[in-house]
Amino acid sequence: MQRAVVMRRFGSSAQEALELVTDHPKPKRGKGEVLIQVHGTSLNPIDCKTRRGEMPKFLVSLPKVLGGDVSGIVVESDSDAFPVGARVMALTEGFQMWVPWGCYCEYVSVPEGHLVMVPSDVDLVEAAGVPLVSVTASMALNAICPSESSDAQHDDNNTSLDQHKKKKKKILIHAGAGGVGSMCIQLAKQRGYEVYTTSSHEEFCADLGADHVINYKTSKFWEMYGKGEFDAIIDPIGGEVETHSLQMLDRHGVYVCIMHGHPLGTFARLFLHKLQHALGFGPAYHVIMVSPNQGILQEVALLLEDKKVRPVTSKVVPLSGVMDAHDEMDRGLNSKGKIVFSVREQQEQEQ
Repeated sequence: MQRAVVMRRFGSSAQEALELVTDHPKPKRGKGEVLIQVHGTSLNPIDCKTRRGEMPKFLVSLPKVLGGDVSGIVVESDSDAFPVGARVMALTEGFQMWVPWGCYCEYVSVPEGHLVMVPSDVDLVEAAGVPLVSVTASMALNAICPSESSDAQHDDNNTSLDQHKKKKKKILIHAGAGGVGSMCIQLAKQRGYEVYTTSSHEEFCADLGADHVINYKTSKFWEMYGKGEFDAIIDPIGGEVETHSLQMLDRHGVYVCIMHGHPLGTFARLFLHKLQHALGFGPAYHVIMVSPNQGILQEVALLLEDKKVRPVTSKVVPLSGVMDAHDEMDRGLNSKGKIVFSVREQQEQEQ
């Protein structure tokens, strides 16, 4: 048996929906999997949305252990790449609503193909804040590239497009101090973008590498810049922010939606904007659907090792603090980086 935070019901309050138990079944390692002793996991918005019932409830398997991020030590393995004792991290399927197991627990069995090694000088617990946000940010940046070649194939006169390409790439990343935004800023700088971001934490974002920080509390980004000024916009917020962002992009621009709102509404917008773009007006429109990706995570691990990016952790709390952390995110109080849960520290103290 093991300790785990279990979601037995939906609830607007984490205190009502989640429960820390000590008798949750310890997973059995399947074929091609390694068993990890969890040292860290982390909080992501999808965890709160699932708990609040904002995702399609019929897809959620209850009772459920939330959490897709994991870092820890391999304790059972047949893998040469990830032997017993290896320091690893992974984006697991645990964040997906239809998967009953997650990483808010002491042990998790993970397919070898989802794992990467944690660099030796990266804190093992804080590494748990890296997987989901880095895979999401990388997928968002990867989605930006194909639109220009696609446009070039359909433009009878490519002169304007060629001129468009010669400009230094300008990208606007909304919510730059958040989990995805803070990693996206760092990765975008590595790809040579001139980075603009919206955030009230100006010094924090500038320290991450942002060239221009737009304080949304005092300025409206759509009033500061003209149509076509940005090559791409990455948006994890939606609503009014999406409306104004789309209005700022010309047909050579790229809008990337980090799945916000109800999935049905998101895919309806995707269909509409894909159609508009195909007809020759409006920017390219992409929706990022995240899944475990060892290749992307390995690229980020190398950047971590070279100190070109870093984990952005707002605070580390014990597993017993999951409910309070959920309520904190619900109230919008955690606006910088990731909340990470330290699993082993509390267990060692109790022993």
